[in-house]
Amino acid sequence: HHPPRHPDPGAPGADQPAADADGRAAPRALATYDCKVQMRQPADNAGHRAQVIRTGGLSHGVLDGRAAIVTGGAQGLGRGFAKALAGAGASVMIADLNGDGAATTAAELADAGFSVASVQADVTDPDAIDHMIASTLETFGDLHIAINNAGINFNSAAEDTAIDEWDATFDLNLRGLFLCCQAEGRHMITRGY
Repeated sequence: HHPPRHPDPGAPGADQPAADADGRAAPRALATYDCKVQMRQPADNAGHRAQVIRTGGLSHGVLDGRAAIVTGGAQGLGRGFAKALAGAGASVMIADLNGDGAATTAAELADAGFSVASVQADVTDPDAIDHMIASTLETFGDLHIAINNAGINFNSAAEDTAIDEWDATFDLNLRGLFLCCQAEGRHMITRGY
């Protein structure tokens, strides 16, 4: 069972969340991401990998007036998330343990006309997470979207993985994710989303 949702935050009645069968407010859809994945097999079929083709994306302006945090936003997937969100109109706080990298990415996106800022943040530290959220609220006035992307992978074979690598991986990839979701959720719940 899926509760009814308003497809557009500007739609009539969007200020009143729809309710599910138990009378609880249903979450509003802020944006949809239409991604179609197609597999294309090489013509020669000579053991080459099939290519994945992705089409679709966030529409320009669909996130106008929204504020987002992207952890691990200095490079890679996080940088891509930050660019996509900013391109869709969101104001984006780029957070990363590498503060210089986050600042560089933010400067590149700001030079392209996007509303972005950066903050150095260790997402395994609850105080640093609180600072990250406070910086976002101070800069953009609210927080609507959280992309908790920060993570590491040492790429060690299981039999060769040192326990400190194991601990660091789970500290960031699980504990850090939980701490970010918890802190961001506290803010979002009080705001009704």
